[in-house]
Amino acid sequence: MGRAKQYDREEVLEQVLDSFRARGFHRTSMRDLSKDTKLNLFSLYSEFENKNKLFARVLRDYQQKNLNGLRKVQQLPLTGFEKIARLFEGLVKQIKMDKQSLGCLKVNTSVMAKSMDEEVASALKHYDQDAIQFFHEVVEKGQEDGSIKKEASAKELSALLYATHHGIRVLQHTMKDEMVLNQIVDGMLKSIKT
Repeated sequence: MGRAKQYDREEVLEQVLDSFRARGFHRTSMRDLSKDTKLNLFSLYSEFENKNKLFARVLRDYQQKNLNGLRKVQQLPLTGFEKIARLFEGLVKQIKMDKQSLGCLKVNTSVMAKSMDEEVASALKHYDQDAIQFFHEVVEKGQEDGSIKKEASAKELSALLYATHHGIRVLQHTMKDEMVLNQIVDGMLKSIKT
């Protein structure tokens, strides 16, 4: 009979997330993860098979957590426009609070996506699709309630919103000027408001 696990899998995944966010995928080795999680290499390989599978798992968990946060905003009794404004205001606040400039795991990974294996590339693609679908649903509601312009399709506006969100996350690494980030958000909001 095998030994019982002496660690909490969810805690390990949180520690692994922090490691990947701090160093990036390519600069994080399984040895680094072993040191950071205080698990021996055998346990890590036994539990997660390899770095790519472990990273894809962490990325899926990270995506789910972020989508859950988006869905909480979606449930608020606000117009579609107000929901989008709240999301982007929260994004700028989140960036301001990120003192270590770790950024978003998904965005950081996307920049290096050409060198990822199929499993990670697939996780990134699903992340994009889910986020765009979220924005699509909010835009449709906003167009129904009259708070978002109808001149552009919900599909076009959801792509614009996701690209703006993603772009702000990329800028996070080079620009911490809250005023400029707010100007980007304000310009985008003006472009969709009725």
